[in-house]
Amino acid sequence: MAPIATLSCKESFTISHYLNSPHLSNTANKKVYGECANPAVHSHQYTIEVITRGTVDTSIGTVMSLSDLKSLLRTTVANQLNRKNLDYDINFFRTVPSTIENLAIFIWQAMKQEMSEPELLYEVKLTDNEENCVIYNGSGGHVQRNGQMNLTSDTD
Repeated sequence: MAPIATLSCKESFTISHYLNSPHLSNTANKKVYGECANPAVHSHQYTIEVITRGTVDTSIGTVMSLSDLKSLLRTTVANQLNRKNLDYDINFFRTVPSTIENLAIFIWQAMKQEMSEPELLYEVKLTDNEENCVIYNGSGGHVQRNGQMNLTSDTD
């Protein structure tokens, strides 16, 4: 049996946003998101860790080329998001609240779309600070159907 391993890579980036669901009233947004619902945006320094998992390729001795993973993470995620306002600069967040969970889903989908072997993507871990993080493994995502955003499984 071939050995299975995980390989991960980290990158940091800064974004700004404010939390607002188009499905809620201003009062409900303030109740759910607190101070983060203030339209005077605030910023975060995030660290994203992309974790791959698969059979160790005997020709290179790893799950995939680490330099390829680093390059993909940098070009697909960090360079696209760094110093952006999620709510105004990234189309995905025009109809989806820019929560840390939805940002992880967005990153998962972006990585999956660009990877030559998307089945190797195991999970993404997005850390806001030492106290807040989300781990997402593709078990659901946003898909737009008939003008509505729906949560669906990654395999749909």
